[in-house]
Amino acid sequence: MLTSSVASRALLVALVPMALLACSDDSSDPGQANGSGFKKYDPCTLVSQAEAEAALGITLKVTRHDTDAVNATGQKICYYQDAASSDMKFVQISINEQASMTGSLTAEQLYGSMKSGLTSPTAVAGVGDDAYYGGSGLKLGAGVTTLIKAKGMVINLMVGLGTGNADDNAHMTMEKDLALKAIARL
Repeated sequence: MLTSSVASRALLVALVPMALLACSDDSSDPGQANGSGFKKYDPCTLVSQAEAEAALGITLKVTRHDTDAVNATGQKICYYQDAASSDMKFVQISINEQASMTGSLTAEQLYGSMKSGLTSPTAVAGVGDDAYYGGSGLKLGAGVTTLIKAKGMVINLMVGLGTGNADDNAHMTMEKDLALKAIARL
């Protein structure tokens, strides 16, 4: 019979990071590097608050800044949201770093699982080793997600352009631009 910890870890491999926040595993050593030697990163340094503000053209505030992985997939999130209103204007940088993953999970395996969970991701050229756009909005798989094999990293950039704004081209363009800034800092 599987223990709840083992069952949770099996589920983590199959789900995208947005669904993983509720499945945090505090029993693992956050310093474990899977024997990979990959570096750990702070997501708020990959896209700065000033860059996020320039992209959206508004003043933002940091409402989430993970400096340690929050689950077994090595996930950390930086979330900038509109400082003046609740109009769903935000920039979220979510990273999954192999240096913080537990067990034998790799960034490539996680990325493949995330991508295969979408029905029709749009390829995004020129970003990392492979990248896709999963649509706009607050849904699993949304935003631009990219794999950077040499760094053992999966990066997801998601922007909110305001309530009701479903302009996929505008979302994808901004997310791609911010993803390229993040990758340049690895």
